[in-house]
Amino acid sequence: MFWRDLASALVLWRAHTYFGRFLAGARDLQRVQEKVLLTKVRRNAQSDFGRRHHFPGIDSVEEFRRRVPVSRYEYLEPYINRVWQGETTALFGPGEEVEMFALTSGTTDTPKRIPVTRSFLEEYRRGWLIWGWGAYRSHRLAFAGDLLNVVSRPDEQRTSLGVPCGAVSGLMSQMQPWVVRGFYALPSLVNCVEEAESKYYLILRLTMPRSVTLCCTPNPSTLVRLSEMGNQCARELIQDIERGGVSPRRAIPDGLREQLARRLRPRRRVARRLAELLERNGRLLPRDYWPNLELLGIWKGGTVSLYLSQLVEAFGPVATRDIGLIASEGRMSIPLSDEGSAGPLDLLHQFFEFIPEEEADREQPETLLPHEVEIGRRYYVVLTTSGGCYRYNIMDQVEVVDRYHEAPVIEFLNKGEHVSSLTGEKLTENQVVRALRRVKEALGLPPTEEVTVTPVWDDPPYYAALLPEGSLGAECWPALLVGLERELCASNMEYAQKRKSGRLGPPRLRVVSATEAASAPSQRDGRLRSAEQRKHVFLVADIDYHKRFAALHEITCVAGSQ
Repeated sequence: MFWRDLASALVLWRAHTYFGRFLAGARDLQRVQEKVLLTKVRRNAQSDFGRRHHFPGIDSVEEFRRRVPVSRYEYLEPYINRVWQGETTALFGPGEEVEMFALTSGTTDTPKRIPVTRSFLEEYRRGWLIWGWGAYRSHRLAFAGDLLNVVSRPDEQRTSLGVPCGAVSGLMSQMQPWVVRGFYALPSLVNCVEEAESKYYLILRLTMPRSVTLCCTPNPSTLVRLSEMGNQCARELIQDIERGGVSPRRAIPDGLREQLARRLRPRRRVARRLAELLERNGRLLPRDYWPNLELLGIWKGGTVSLYLSQLVEAFGPVATRDIGLIASEGRMSIPLSDEGSAGPLDLLHQFFEFIPEEEADREQPETLLPHEVEIGRRYYVVLTTSGGCYRYNIMDQVEVVDRYHEAPVIEFLNKGEHVSSLTGEKLTENQVVRALRRVKEALGLPPTEEVTVTPVWDDPPYYAALLPEGSLGAECWPALLVGLERELCASNMEYAQKRKSGRLGPPRLRVVSATEAASAPSQRDGRLRSAEQRKHVFLVADIDYHKRFAALHEITCVAGSQ
């Protein structure tokens, strides 16, 4: 207990210190944001990107905005590819080390590869400490027990030089000092389990006997899936807890079983308590095996807010706090309240600009600085980070809902107009178009434009492919649906992961009235001046869009993710 108390005091002291700096920055927004920007510019002034964009001569925010265009991933990709091959000076100054590449779904078949530097990691860590201090002020008991942090592995693959590629959160978990790792309910080794069902089972087996007081994982669908598995496998889990170890039915590597042996020892008293709860209630939920849980740290904005009612049923009246708008490219907000999902900008670590909603379609849109945005307006976020993203339009749409001193308080609304994300898959219209083209080519069908893919909220949520009646023979429907599933899994790694874990259900094909399909308004109708300008929409992200059509026929994909 001495070492745990000492480590707790040290972490809290650091968190309090960084929160103080964050508060001071929110009161001096323009000066702090300029300092953040110029620090990054000067650090990387001698990189190839820096020299091409005249970084050595940049001494103000205005000069930076003149020299560097607003861009997307494709503009940075040639430089990132060179960093991938080991040429770090393509994007970074001398001495800056790349610790890993974060992988996330892009608009093409190849995932985006975001460099994660040592500077970026330190800023990422500090952002979490600021969030943690805010949560600690409201929920001190949440930090009295074990932290359950469900993350993905940081080394899904490696570059030819051995640099890991995967999830930043997974690397952070591995890099924690041993005194800090003592607070975690799970060892980082659990991330090595490949098969999703076995990983979730192992998480439950390890944490059911522990006093979990704080649970953090970005996507609430993960917690819903854990809850479902805990109930479905309740008797098997209780047996394992009683006798020790993990059922041989689970795909856990033998070496990992041996390394976890001490944590998997028999806990007969715990098993009896869980068996009694199961017998009494007829089910086993997180509110039963984690009775001391005080706080859930999750995403609460956008479409994932639809999961919140399910969490109340499974976890009981536990407080929830949004962990902030975080992407592989960087953290954007730090919520300081349990209410809603909004939070002030992470102003100490990223330089921010905002594209007004009406400017979104321009090739080089005008941008506003944080002190220039207006409450009640919607914007797209533009980031400059320590990971090599310069004036990077991340295509996250936010609304400014308030100010924290001078800092805008932003709430995530959705990904860009042509992106859908039910559980974090970030499915793009480009991916849908390519998937349909490949399927039709494989089936020998003409390249028609009838299919529209749209999200449907259910348990679990899934995507529906809407097909007008008469546009394709019924004998082709199953092959079209199976092929669409296969191609979406191949082109979007996050879609494939969500399907594999069961957080997304199999897609369905719905045959709808051709008349309704032809007359249905689309997301783009407001921009069209005539019927001749109408362009078919292959992906409609509106979660209620499917309700506009009566399904004449419906089939479900019978093939699992590839």
